[in-house]
Amino acid sequence: MKTLRRLLAAALVVSTVAGCAAKATVDTTPPRRGGELVIASMPTALDPVYSTLRSNWLAAATMCEGLWENDARMGVHNGLAQDYEYDGATTYTVRLRGGVTFHDGQPLRAEDVVASLRRYAGSSPGATFGKILDTVSAAGDLTVVIKLKQPSSAVPALLSTPDTAAYVMPARLVAGVPPNKPLPRIVCTGPYELREFVPDRQVVLDRFDGYQARAEPSDGASGAKTAYADRVKFVPYNESNVLNQLRTDAVDIAPSGPLMDQLPSYRRDDKLNPVVVPGGQFRLVQFNLKQGPATNLALRQAVQRALDPKQIALQSLGSTENFLDDSGMFLDTSPWHSTAGSQIYRAAPDVEGARKALAEAGYDGTPLRVLYRPSRDPHAELIRQQLAAAGITVSLQATDETSFTSRRADPAQWDMFLATGTSYSDPLTVVFFSSGFPGWWNTPAKNALMNRILSGADEPARQAAWTELQELVWTDLPFVKLGFEGNLAVTSTRIGGFTPALGTVRGFYNVWLGR
Repeated sequence: MKTLRRLLAAALVVSTVAGCAAKATVDTTPPRRGGELVIASMPTALDPVYSTLRSNWLAAATMCEGLWENDARMGVHNGLAQDYEYDGATTYTVRLRGGVTFHDGQPLRAEDVVASLRRYAGSSPGATFGKILDTVSAAGDLTVVIKLKQPSSAVPALLSTPDTAAYVMPARLVAGVPPNKPLPRIVCTGPYELREFVPDRQVVLDRFDGYQARAEPSDGASGAKTAYADRVKFVPYNESNVLNQLRTDAVDIAPSGPLMDQLPSYRRDDKLNPVVVPGGQFRLVQFNLKQGPATNLALRQAVQRALDPKQIALQSLGSTENFLDDSGMFLDTSPWHSTAGSQIYRAAPDVEGARKALAEAGYDGTPLRVLYRPSRDPHAELIRQQLAAAGITVSLQATDETSFTSRRADPAQWDMFLATGTSYSDPLTVVFFSSGFPGWWNTPAKNALMNRILSGADEPARQAAWTELQELVWTDLPFVKLGFEGNLAVTSTRIGGFTPALGTVRGFYNVWLGR
């Protein structure tokens, strides 16, 4: 019965994504090669291992590949791995695809995977994998052996791209380069190769004619990848003007930036093509657990009880059409969906309960400093009002993207910040659970449950531990997770093949310019 439910859930997601794709792909002409595809997004760094900011990973996702890759529903499939064996204990034996070459013309070999995984394991994005990795070695030109410190059936999920940054690059490029130092250039095996990176100006990728695609049908980042456009360019954009850039074909795709509350007007505009991924993201309020007033659980409970997820969604989205009132960290189409802790989520808003928790916390009226980005967090003022109604004083502190990233890394500068989560393939890839993620949720109970999820011998064992962790999210409140929202991108109407996919990181292959 459980298997049947999962199959039905998967079928529902396929149907939903396919249905959205039929509406989203305005240009119905057959796929065509040629032209320059311009993306309204400018990475500050190209090396995904060096950066934890996922918007920086878009260029790498277009150029690079990993051993395993995510489909449009965050399922895990073989990528550069032809196949693999797990002994049920501590050893993975991975056989690589033959005939794959890097952008510099050199063949993919096991030593390249070894060097790439070692560097990834030492990085912030790869910290969970690094925790369990014992050794990784080559056993021939096309065979890699991964030995773990403890059993874990989660390695393919931990290394699946673009949900993680575990891309494979040449050993001659990455060996000896620490993960906190950016690579001088990016060389990968994907359908596009780097031509130029001019910081703050542009990233230019050209079609890699030596690309060897998988034979399976394309599905998200898995299966066949086709470089229809001759060139993909990433450029800076002005959020207030990006729609006009789309209307005039100055840019072709805005993967983020346009706000969901304007969706009806986008749909009426014959120059714009809005693409919505149902339930593709969720908003949350992250607490500083390292220092300051939010280290008090009663205060965090007061904040959670004061917030009204539906009203926040209405403010952010303009309606509740694309709002899913769900407490889980995963959509109900995922095998990881859990209702544990939902009774706490459902009890809000509770202003009187919030005031009672404030009294227990001994709150003295000191303003709580809340970092937010005006372009991404239109609900910030509403959150301030909801907290004020419960007696909590808030100091809203607007930042740009760069300042937001640097300030949240300093626990002395904030008490809460507003963030957006995405769709994940596995609990181990949820960035908010990392002890090093700003917020610093690092308790024995959380770490023990994460280790059980990591070391579970099979899926049922891992899911049982996850259910307990989902409950702990709501009782410990490292953050307040709000409901799911649709994830929005907007393209010009000359674009074909841009279909909805879960996750904030995607590559721009399988997309063409139809006119």
